[in-house]
Amino acid sequence: MLRFVVLSLAIVATLASPFILDLDDDWEMWKNTHNKAYEKGEEQVRRLIWEENLKKVAKHNLEYDMKKHSYKLGMNEYADMVSFCITFFNNKYKYLGTILKTGL
Repeated sequence: MLRFVVLSLAIVATLASPFILDLDDDWEMWKNTHNKAYEKGEEQVRRLIWEENLKKVAKHNLEYDMKKHSYKLGMNEYADMVSFCITFFNNKYKYLGTILKTGL
């Protein structure tokens, strides 16, 4: 019974933090490098996205080392966004430029 309680507590403690705790320092350094600041609820979502993007970059760069790709990836200021957000962010300025040029 004691083993079950200890195991249950370990599982709950693991699930309480969805983040990879070893990346806390990297996350803070990345935020400082790119001057990122979030509200508390937003930071959790951005951190999860950042971790997923970090995994994708690491996997891609490993495949690069195995000659599967001809280029490497890196973590830039958009690493806390999903691709849809990046596309929207880039296109809204193109759309705004079109409006200003055409006077729509």
